[in-house]
Amino acid sequence: MTDLTVTVGDGVAVLTLNRPERRNAYTGRMGQLLNAAYRQCDDDDDVRAIVLTGAGDTFCAGADFAAPVSPFDSTRESFTASPTDPAAFELRTPVIAAVNGHAIGIGLTIALHADIRIMADDAKYAVAQARRGVLGDCMSHWTLP
Repeated sequence: MTDLTVTVGDGVAVLTLNRPERRNAYTGRMGQLLNAAYRQCDDDDDVRAIVLTGAGDTFCAGADFAAPVSPFDSTRESFTASPTDPAAFELRTPVIAAVNGHAIGIGLTIALHADIRIMADDAKYAVAQARRGVLGDCMSHWTLP
């Protein structure tokens, strides 16, 4: 199973965060896959819109700190403040976040980077870091409305 699935049909690319057993918790590998998928979809003239969603009943429960490698590890050369590079708001192709459940921390940030956000009636979102007096990660403070 891959951490991100991509299906394209009728001009729409659907990118699905695909770790439902971990509530689609964000990993560095997931970020790499999302980066590549964003670039590929944006370069494909047949893709007219990108929809980002999560498998199961959660959009993204935040960073997976139980993973062997931190999702925030980077070198000076590879550092980016955004959880994806390019960020969704930098793409030519419009990105729609279909938030089907909880969007916590970096999960909320990824959704906020989309051009349009559509949330399920029972979806919840949070910048949990703020409860501890810490700025949100990955540009969330910059993208909050």
